[in-house]
Amino acid sequence: MKLSVRNKLNIGFTSAIFLVVLVGVISFSTFRKQYKEANLVKHTYKVINQLENIQNLLIDMETGRRGFRSTNEKRFLEPYYLGLENLNASTTDLRRLTADNPIQQEKAVLLVRDISDIVNFWKSLGEDASSYNRDRIIEIMSGEKDKMDKIRLTLTEMMRVENNLLVKREKINENFVKASSAELAIGIFLILCIVILLIIQIIKEFKNRRIAEESVKRNFKELAVVNQENSERNWILAGLAKVNEVLKGHLNIEKLSEQVLDTVIRYLDVKAGAFYIYQEEEKNLVLKAAYALPGSIKREFLLREGLVGQAAVEKEPVLVSSISPDFAKIQGATVAIEPVQAIYLLCVNRFGYIIGSARFYTFFLISRHRLCRQSYNWQVSLFHRITDIMHCFVPVHFRHHHIH
Repeated sequence: MKLSVRNKLNIGFTSAIFLVVLVGVISFSTFRKQYKEANLVKHTYKVINQLENIQNLLIDMETGRRGFRSTNEKRFLEPYYLGLENLNASTTDLRRLTADNPIQQEKAVLLVRDISDIVNFWKSLGEDASSYNRDRIIEIMSGEKDKMDKIRLTLTEMMRVENNLLVKREKINENFVKASSAELAIGIFLILCIVILLIIQIIKEFKNRRIAEESVKRNFKELAVVNQENSERNWILAGLAKVNEVLKGHLNIEKLSEQVLDTVIRYLDVKAGAFYIYQEEEKNLVLKAAYALPGSIKREFLLREGLVGQAAVEKEPVLVSSISPDFAKIQGATVAIEPVQAIYLLCVNRFGYIIGSARFYTFFLISRHRLCRQSYNWQVSLFHRITDIMHCFVPVHFRHHHIH
């Protein structure tokens, strides 16, 4: 089943969050183990340091006793007395530190017993060495050596055990660090992969949406064009329907011209206009109907005379903009309005035969905007369609005058 984009993004974000949580849990667990091993390493160092401290105290005590025996000087007993003060606390601390290790605990008990034995031996010798002869000194030193050798052996064994534990624990701690680094790197890599995939998917989705939006815009534009064409077609058909109603029952060219011009003027919402018919015999254009134009308007044009005559010859619409005030005026009851645009249009049927030339003046009371191209094209299209209809209604002697 193909997943939707929403589901893909949900799965991606859920996976990323899950990996972040998983990496966090693994890292936390690894750090806790690492912290625990680090404490064990620290504990091992403490045991080793305590063993070395006990060994140094005993060596100082032994050295002090030997110096005293050789010289009978009590000042050599200072290390001995200092050792006695600290030895008990050191052995107690050692037993506490080895409480988690039964084997080391047994050896610590044995060590304390041996230390107590040699301390008692030293105490039994007293603090007067003046009567010691060579044989007595050798005897004392032999017994002292035997007892110290036992202590040194126990200390050495305990240190060996602690050093082995130290190596093992440091190795475990190192492995934890490596494992944590590897897990963290793998987790970050997977998260980055998912994030990259999500970014790619989001970018892809944005591109698809942009393409879809552009497609929708194109469809809207095409729909607007279609609607525009339909509006133009409907507008033209509505105008033709009005003209058809006017043409019914009219055979007189003057009446026909007046009715058609009046209908077209109102439908186009222009302010003034005129309708000219071409006469073959006189070779001129004669005014047959006018709307809202002054009485001084010219009633006849030769071919190529003025814009009306030129439009008749060229058989193309002529659009004139920004008309000067002296060129034309639309006469009202109380005012004369100056048009700003005019269309000179020759109405010709589809076979190229002249039916008439229409002259229209349009203006805008609010602003002097140009006649929009769309409106202009619609009006021209409507005139051409009207031409075909009028060709069927005008008298026969007006129908077949061809302009060369």
